[in-house]
Amino acid sequence: MKKIATAVFFAMCACAACGEEAAQTFKMVVKGRPQVTLARLSYDQTIIHALDEFILYMNAALKTTDYDGREGLFTLDLAVAGDGSCELADETMVQHGHSRETLGREGFLLALVGDRHYILCAYSSRGVLNGVYKMFEKAFGVTVTRPLTGLDWPERRTAAPIPLPYSEKPAFEMRGLGLVGWQATHPSLNMNDWLSRALMSGGGGGDQQPRRIAGREGQGRGHREARRGGQGRLPVVCVPPHDAHAQAHVLVRLGTVGARRRHRRDKGSPPRLRGDFKGRSIIG
Repeated sequence: MKKIATAVFFAMCACAACGEEAAQTFKMVVKGRPQVTLARLSYDQTIIHALDEFILYMNAALKTTDYDGREGLFTLDLAVAGDGSCELADETMVQHGHSRETLGREGFLLALVGDRHYILCAYSSRGVLNGVYKMFEKAFGVTVTRPLTGLDWPERRTAAPIPLPYSEKPAFEMRGLGLVGWQATHPSLNMNDWLSRALMSGGGGGDQQPRRIAGREGQGRGHREARRGGQGRLPVVCVPPHDAHAQAHVLVRLGTVGARRRHRRDKGSPPRLRGDFKGRSIIG
């Protein structure tokens, strides 16, 4: 009898452990409908932009137009840690063993903080924005690999639960491409949206309005220096024609202006590079 009671006890413990493990996931969609109520606990332009991007991505992935982030079974807070704006974000980072050293400026943490209550936090609002993009990549398998394509994915996506806690940080501090010519002196919102969504850090900016202030001054200086030097040693992301993941892109340095022209002429085929280029993974 004692053996039976012991076996039943351990079985109950195992079931409880499985239930707890199953609960440590974040479900963005239930029965085909988005179920995330959005809230911001820190306030700046990039947090507002992150909320807007979450709504845009959700509607695009599910092929809907009525999701506005105001109703859902689960609450998701967006907050910045370490700047005094949100104690909950600070406590969550400490609870999960994170700091500026582990996540850096652009890393993020998604964690459960209460009953059906979650938080996406980082040590900068840009990190929170990165977290929004990576959440949709993890749950829906979607990303934006080319400028001007927007969020027009060919079919409705199915969302997978995100195991928690979930954290990532960029593998390299500088990620991006150098814009020259017209793009350097006349920034395009479409191009800057793509730079942001592809998790690139180049183009200037900071935490405030990353897509709107991307680099008229900084990129203009780079463009003039490239012309004076005769060689454009600007970092360029070569996007393979059928690549589906931004994290697989390679950061390279084109050797000459002629190499960039050949790259444009060949319509996306890899340019001929001099032997001094360096291949780097953008995000880990």
